Amino acid sequence: MNRRQYLASLSVLGTGALAGCLDDLSGLRDASSVGTQREPTVEMTRSYREADRDRRRAVGQLNRAALALRPLATELEDTGNVSVEFDEPRDRLADARTHLEDAEATDEGTAAAVAALRSFADVLAGVVETTAAVTDDAIPDAIDALSEEIDARRLEAAETTVAGLRARFATARDELDPALETLPELDRDRLEGLAVVDLEPIEEGLRLLDEVVVGLSNLGAALAATVDGHRCLERGEEQTEAERYDEAAASFDEAAAHYEAATAHSDDALDAPGGVGTYAETTRCQSVHLEEAALEFADSARALDERDPTGAARHEEAGAAALEAADDCV
Repeated sequence: MNRRQYLASLSVLGTGALAGCLDDLSGLRDASSVGTQREPTVEMTRSYREADRDRRRAVGQLNRAALALRPLATELEDTGNVSVEFDEPRDRLADARTHLEDAEATDEGTAAAVAALRSFADVLAGVVETTAAVTDDAIPDAIDALSEEIDARRLEAAETTVAGLRARFATARDELDPALETLPELDRDRLEGLAVVDLEPIEEGLRLLDEVVVGLSNLGAALAATVDGHRCLERGEEQTEAERYDEAAASFDEAAAHYEAATAHSDDALDAPGGVGTYAETTRCQSVHLEEAALEFADSARALDERDPTGAARHEEAGAAALEAADDCV
């Protein structure tokens, strides 16, 4: 399994999509010069001029936050590893919010522009934080650790690892949802007049990020169901050794049900962008064979309960073959 393959095509996400629109910012100069260019008139009060300056500085910082993400597209496509520090766009967004607060406090007449820019900052923050979450090296590292824990039959540790992965995926969802909710409510005409970056690529990036997060959520559910199946499989083996064959058959049947659920969750993640589907393919391959193995072991236990050692041996052999096929999926 390529431990970082799912990162490799994330350049199509929000950060990569931003790169296209940032190419159009040919007039980007000093941060204070990005935004609506307006010469003060005699009607402008000092407070209005100060608010206008803070608002234009906020626009500059928002656009530069987007610009700071530009290298992500090439790095994710070429290596799957990210050298860009997310601290820069985070700091830019924090500075932009400060300028917006100053503009709002200085002149109430800028309230509509400030509100529009603040909403835009919220959307851009969603792109930054969600992308940071789904490209975190801790995710492939945890999946590697999970494979090792399952191989070593350290199922309690595997359960902890899966819980941690699902928590990370839930965090990505929590970062993304507010941005998705805010995006349709943006005052696009006002933002265009304020010279912010084009919204369409950002909207596409958020849509793709949503597909990635949905895929990761389904992958997490598949991994959890797989570990649950292993628990039942292990219990069935212990019950078989204790010659409690009816209980063993029930445990193996329960394992098969968990593996079937893992297959269903994996199916839902197969089409996720960014290589998530690659992990899902492996998980699905394993769960299909594991379900077959569990059912064979259940039939073996029933045969033993019915004092049919020949039939039990036949099913045991078929189950062992299915387990080997599951191992070959990796």
